[in-house]
Amino acid sequence: MAKIGNDLLLFGKRKPWLSLISLILISFGGLVIGQFLAVLLVTKIYNLSMFQVMEMVTNISDYPEYKVAIYILQGMSAVFAFILAPWFYLRFIEKKRIGVLSPNHSIELIPVLLALIISVVFMAVNFKFAEWNAQMTLPEFLRDIEAWMRLQEDKLEEATMFLTNINTASELILAIVVIAVIPAIGEEFLFRGLIQNHLHRWTGNIHWAIWLTGILFSTIHIQFYGFVPRMLLGVLFGYMYVWSGNILYPMLAHFANNGFQVVMLYLYKSELTNFNIDETETVPWTVFLTSALISGVLILYYKRHFMKDDNLLADWIKVYSTDQPHRAEIVKAVLSEHQMNPVLINKKDSSYHNFGEIEIHVTSKYTLRARQIIENDINFE
Repeated sequence: MAKIGNDLLLFGKRKPWLSLISLILISFGGLVIGQFLAVLLVTKIYNLSMFQVMEMVTNISDYPEYKVAIYILQGMSAVFAFILAPWFYLRFIEKKRIGVLSPNHSIELIPVLLALIISVVFMAVNFKFAEWNAQMTLPEFLRDIEAWMRLQEDKLEEATMFLTNINTASELILAIVVIAVIPAIGEEFLFRGLIQNHLHRWTGNIHWAIWLTGILFSTIHIQFYGFVPRMLLGVLFGYMYVWSGNILYPMLAHFANNGFQVVMLYLYKSELTNFNIDETETVPWTVFLTSALISGVLILYYKRHFMKDDNLLADWIKVYSTDQPHRAEIVKAVLSEHQMNPVLINKKDSSYHNFGEIEIHVTSKYTLRARQIIENDINFE
């Protein structure tokens, strides 16, 4: 499981739970600021009062003539909450650049195509989970909670139908930007890039981190009767990120998932297709099983693509590199004291890409602990 060692460990000595709280608060602050600025902008463009704009947001379907205004409100809020606020956190709190989220900087055509295709094919699998989730009922003693959940679901479904009721090509472009491009960049940046890495550092287990992030990812959408399929989608994106080591791949997959649905709804509304992607019951079991098989094969191929260069070091992860031999020996000695059996690779051969660099590798089960020791416990002075 080579690339499952892409734990990154970006966040220094700060306690991971404190980092998570800071990140969530900053993102919430970004949401508030984004909504406030969006409301101000809409009041200026459409000559409306703030009260009228808030009324529009509350009863979205009653204002079809202000669809672009709703897109502005939705888009600006998402940009501030999921892109600008997390960027501020990464740059000024963690003092890291966004490139650190992608230790594998190379972009290859095959995994790009795989990410796009997997995202689309997996929809048919998720439709069955969506159908099952939509039929969820709670025990009788929770009927008040269930009523509230149904009310929230109906409101969000109304808003989604309003935003995806696309009549013109210009509306289609705007919908793709707001519903596909911005969420793909922002939600993957925040959830996979930052939250998942924090949770990995906190739990010490990448699988726990991926699934917990998927749960949080689904929870913030507040759509209880679509919780399971959205969680599974988040988990899929999480593994795509870990295996590839590049945040761009889950961003592309996320974009393909959302964008494909927007385009299909537009084609159905324009009577260019008879398939309504919103009707999940239209997917028969044969299609579900076939899609599940194809998705599984493609996901396995995607994973193996990023393992092909690891060869005999497939279960070994680099945890430290330096061009100073004495530092490498110190790190090796300390990790050896912790029974991690580190391996030192001295790249004196000019055929290596990083000539003269010395690397320390440990097996994947020790990766997190080794990096924590190097970061927090070793003093080279």
